[in-house]
Amino acid sequence: MKVRKRVIYKRILLYLILLAVILSVFISVQFSPIYEGVFIILLAGYLTLTLIQKDYLLMKLSIKTENQKQVIDNITKYSTDIFLYKDKNFNIIFYNSTFLNLLGFTEEENKKLVGKNDFELFSKNLALLIRKYDKRVIKKSETVRYKFKSDLGVTHDVVSAPIIKNKKVTGIISVIRNISRQETFRLELETKQKELESILDNLPIIAILKDLQGNYICVNQNFKETMGCNVIDPDNFPAAFYSLQDMDAILREDREVIETKKGLILTKQLPISKDIKVWYQIVKIPIFNQDGDVDKIAVFLKNIDDEKKIEEQKNTFVATLTHDLKNPTLAQIRALELFSKGSFGNVTPKQTEIIQQLLNSCKYMLSMIMTILDSYRYEDGNIVLNIEEFNLAELVEEVYNELTCLANERKQGIMIKQPEEANIWADKLQLKRVISNLLSNTINHGKEETKIKILLENKNKEIALKIVNQGEHIPQEQLNTIFDKYVSKTSVFNKISSGLGLYLTRKIIQSHNGHIFAESTLDGCNTFGFIIDKSINKNELVLENISE
Repeated sequence: MKVRKRVIYKRILLYLILLAVILSVFISVQFSPIYEGVFIILLAGYLTLTLIQKDYLLMKLSIKTENQKQVIDNITKYSTDIFLYKDKNFNIIFYNSTFLNLLGFTEEENKKLVGKNDFELFSKNLALLIRKYDKRVIKKSETVRYKFKSDLGVTHDVVSAPIIKNKKVTGIISVIRNISRQETFRLELETKQKELESILDNLPIIAILKDLQGNYICVNQNFKETMGCNVIDPDNFPAAFYSLQDMDAILREDREVIETKKGLILTKQLPISKDIKVWYQIVKIPIFNQDGDVDKIAVFLKNIDDEKKIEEQKNTFVATLTHDLKNPTLAQIRALELFSKGSFGNVTPKQTEIIQQLLNSCKYMLSMIMTILDSYRYEDGNIVLNIEEFNLAELVEEVYNELTCLANERKQGIMIKQPEEANIWADKLQLKRVISNLLSNTINHGKEETKIKILLENKNKEIALKIVNQGEHIPQEQLNTIFDKYVSKTSVFNKISSGLGLYLTRKIIQSHNGHIFAESTLDGCNTFGFIIDKSINKNELVLENISE
């Protein structure tokens, strides 16, 4: 209100002065001393009011500027970033307290910074660098970003933008951030990445990183040398290299890794050129993002072509040898059976006992020979499953009756628990071999004078068989490989075995699309068993080669 009154008084005085001037010009009134005094008083009043109003406006502008500065200062005071405002002549107008820390100044030296430029605050080289980018902001009216290391050795990231008024650049505002920690981390990460790349490039295996669409992101040097290419085009590889059939199989494997979120190990042949295929052991591992979802897939391929050739030669040798041993062994068994029946004359009880021991040994040898032969037949896909309907509980009792004598020798009791309904569709002869193998292993390796439990359980469309006994504890690392080829539980107890019995058991269960398992507790309670579907295709199924 006071300001408004001053404006009104000022205007009245102005009108009176103008009136006096007009009267003096047009009426030619001679200025009397009194009139001159009034005129001087009016003019002095007008000038006084003008000065008062100007001082008031300057004071108001100063208060407004100070308030704005305090607001900006309060906003930026506790920020770890530096805020710096310069005029178009590169002189400092405003800064926050973090800027003092960059320079190493104290609060007492605060006011000395206003009006100074970079050459007065920094070393010459740093000032020249800052000035180069500031000139670019002023000249091109554009935002720039750059990094510099302060005189104290701290790395900073700078973003400078022009302040534009009436389409003209009037100043520069900069935000400066300390990135020493990030820069150190980045350099360490780059070093680790180079070390990892060096390790991968010098590995005797192929390493590939893929996205979820199957495109190659990066590969190691071994891959490039094997495939004869130095540059990988993600848009054309691997689709341009593999056949449609190979690509379908590879993408199915990738989907399995993505859906199960678990690694995959397999053995297969892959092309390295149009005419050459090589055997590889492949390991696919999911790479997870922060949300726990599969983001990428790491693939490692080991060339096992030489191992495969050696294995094929070994398999051919063993299969040929066992086949050649089969007929003589059968002849020995037949001859011993005739001797035991007295076909060649009467035999004494002592002779009968010796003949029976020889007969048992020959039958055991024949069993091992047949196990080896059947194992190779399964691997070659030459075994045919004859699917029929039968009662699994009755089959279990049949095997139990055949092995009761063996259990009695070790003073072991066998208890069977079975459901009312146990009919399934499967290969009866092959499952009998599985149950016989599992039960005989349980009897042979269980403790004497203990009980063995055979449990049959219905599980919706599946049926499970478990054989539980009390024996020695089997470590988990041995359980993981106990169904592998040439690996046997007997190795734990230093007993002789072909190492193919449990392997063949696994192959038979897998051929029925089932799952075989082995468990062992610390107190020696061991469980072996399998789970299969109650009903599979009634037509004869030819086993496919199941990769190790």
